Amino acid sequence: MNVYPKHFPTLSLTPGFWQKLAWLVLAAGILLRLAIWWQQRPILLDEANLIRNYVERSYGGLFQNLDYEQYAPPLFSVMVKACLDLFGNNELSARLFPLLCSIATLLLFYGLSLRFLNLPAATAALAFLAFGKIFIDYATQCKQYAADGLATLLLLELFFRIPPPNGFNRNTLLWSLIGAVITWFSMPSVFMLAGIGIYWLIKSWQTKSKTAFWGRIFAGCCWVASFAVYFLLLLQHNAQSDYLQNYHRDYFLAFPPQNIADLQLLGSQLGRIVSKAIGKTAIAKILTGLALAAILWQLVIRRKEARYQLILWLLIMPILFCFTASALKYYSLLARLTLFFMPLLILLVFLGLQSLAKNRLVSGINTILVLVVLGNSQELTAINKAFHSDFAEVRDGLKFIARQQQPGEVIIASDDVLPVVRYYTQHHQTPLRVQHMDLTKLGYGKPLTTKLDSLRRLGYQKVWIVASIHDPAFAEIPAQPERILKRVDHYFSYALLYKLQ
Repeated sequence: MNVYPKHFPTLSLTPGFWQKLAWLVLAAGILLRLAIWWQQRPILLDEANLIRNYVERSYGGLFQNLDYEQYAPPLFSVMVKACLDLFGNNELSARLFPLLCSIATLLLFYGLSLRFLNLPAATAALAFLAFGKIFIDYATQCKQYAADGLATLLLLELFFRIPPPNGFNRNTLLWSLIGAVITWFSMPSVFMLAGIGIYWLIKSWQTKSKTAFWGRIFAGCCWVASFAVYFLLLLQHNAQSDYLQNYHRDYFLAFPPQNIADLQLLGSQLGRIVSKAIGKTAIAKILTGLALAAILWQLVIRRKEARYQLILWLLIMPILFCFTASALKYYSLLARLTLFFMPLLILLVFLGLQSLAKNRLVSGINTILVLVVLGNSQELTAINKAFHSDFAEVRDGLKFIARQQQPGEVIIASDDVLPVVRYYTQHHQTPLRVQHMDLTKLGYGKPLTTKLDSLRRLGYQKVWIVASIHDPAFAEIPAQPERILKRVDHYFSYALLYKLQ
């Protein structure tokens, strides 16, 4: 059974310029990810905390709340831990599974985009996913966000390939299993499941098929039961955590806005998503606004067509379900947490642009705008130079200390790089051989002078400091050049030898 409407056909891959360009973009996107992965850029803060869980826990322990203020779906964690066990605890092993997820996402996205877009639009949409910084960044980080994007598109692909539940048959059991398992691999997949499930129920109601209706109800109940266990076991604790509620306070959707401040916050929240998925420039935001307005207008005037019902329930509603959960303070709109629906947003933008391209003039303007936005957001230069995220990198600073440190010189670190220091000196496959570390946390609001005074009293005359440039507690140190004996700077961080007396 083909669930795809006949009057909304999949475009065939015919030879020609656009097809060759699409394959070139796809190959470049994969090569870019492989190149950055092979760079073995330093492990970052959240990665270090997550890997510590994988090193310290058994596989069964990954099905419990993680330590060090971390969260990751259990099945994702199992896959990453397996890579670490098989290939050793190092940068390449830790990031191997997210890399594979990102490459699979690119392949899936291109096939799916051809179901909704013509070949030129699909090629342009693919370029945004292939070269967008946020997609590249989390393709090569030991975090679950690349897997979230894969789960969303995998469900969408399965929707078109596997017939929906119809009574208590093989497909009903298959969909029940798929939906029950995938939430343990990617929590945000529940939003896509909700869109698929409601679409199926509406169709069975319209066709008055009781057999289909009850089969789909059964599958939906399996999904809900699995997610309920998942929520009670893992999410409830995190959702009620004061730390996480405070940390994500400005990332919960400010809807409905109660005042001007809420309205401004709402605008910045939505703008941040557009900036990450499409581009930061004013042109990118104007382009996105026009495109989304166009596709929404098409949904209003052609809402009864099967094509637009699919667009509504498979592309728009998962995003709206996510926004609803965020407004209820159950889901944060931190950029990396919205990566799972960014491919859907890109499809919507290009659907809107495609609907606007009614003549050559409009089509030409759209093409120019897309090229301008894409040129501003691409990261192809990372093929031959180091790629950086938005966090401090301290590995090379620690290597410098390991070469320079003398007996009687203690090492301290700012709070926001402590987990990384611990990782490279204690957990890495080849730990850095540094000595005399005082890795106690300074603590919020406590002055650095207190720690330095205690080290003086212990008889230390020199101290190595590893710090992020963003940590205000350590800001006074670089302002005292007369006490700095040695220093090396790296991305958002520094390592220096400081004279105490």
